[in-house]
Amino acid sequence: MTPAEMAFRAGRALQVRAERLGALRAARAPEPQFGQSVQPWVCIPANACAARYLAAAERIREGALDIFALRGADLGQPPRWNRDPKSGIQAPLVYGKTLDYRDSDLVGDIKYLWEPNRHLQLVTLAQAYAMSGAAKYFEELAEQLDSWFVACPSSLGPNWSSSLEAAIRLVNWSIAWQLIGGAGCRQFESPRYAALRLRWLRSVFEHAEFVRGWFSLHSSANNHLIGEAAGLFVAGVTWPHWKRATLWADTGKRVLEREALAQNAPDGVNREQAVWYQHFVLDFLVFCLLAGRANGRWPAVSLTLMPWKMSSASEPSISRTVPTRTPSAVETGVS
Repeated sequence: MTPAEMAFRAGRALQVRAERLGALRAARAPEPQFGQSVQPWVCIPANACAARYLAAAERIREGALDIFALRGADLGQPPRWNRDPKSGIQAPLVYGKTLDYRDSDLVGDIKYLWEPNRHLQLVTLAQAYAMSGAAKYFEELAEQLDSWFVACPSSLGPNWSSSLEAAIRLVNWSIAWQLIGGAGCRQFESPRYAALRLRWLRSVFEHAEFVRGWFSLHSSANNHLIGEAAGLFVAGVTWPHWKRATLWADTGKRVLEREALAQNAPDGVNREQAVWYQHFVLDFLVFCLLAGRANGRWPAVSLTLMPWKMSSASEPSISRTVPTRTPSAVETGVS
């Protein structure tokens, strides 16, 4: 570590201690304001085969979830969100930023614990609901969300220990939110689900603020930082129901524009030179490209890594100049 990074990490340790003692409190979620125009950036293609999606959603409703090498893992009813499904170890519900999630005796295998908490299964349920209109898929999605809010209160436990995990959850929530119809989803018209909508939005606010204040920096500023910025940008575009959402989108966009160039070589290969990270980073950039394009907030620099060029004369031109070396800490704010 450089002296600058050591000073940064010491400052963060003091920040966490102050937060845990209540000296620094996270911003409370204001009441959301509706009526803004939001253009969805995901939809169900007309020629999609519904049967496959409905079959996958039925497995989820039956409690079966594939988690890496675990096929048909049973998380419980309701799911035990803070338990590693491989080892059965239940992680403690302590202040998340101080939890040593690398301690396998304390939390089990954190990757297996985190995976279902990314909530990709909610996207599958939302796809099934959008394709069939069957309320049972929305109800399962709602039950999983409600149980998660109870089991994983803001800032506590393993699911509040990583900004990247919170950001990935925001991206998956955004996709599910759009597929069910967004703030205007007809299920939200009932008193039961109107309350769910408010609980969900409150957690969105808490997630975005957590990510914004806990970026992976210095030697940790790798694919994690791109994922965190992507989650923040997507949240700001998807849920413009608070004034703070503009800050989320602007901050995420600024970090993405810098890091997409800093972390990828001129030939488009990710500097970590791992096939999975190449895929991982590209996914985040594509999500932001689609969300930004649909809503007039084009994260232009992400196109430097895309295999296509802009075709419309009305769209802004994109500079394809990329650095020929990794920028220094002075240039990027990271090292």
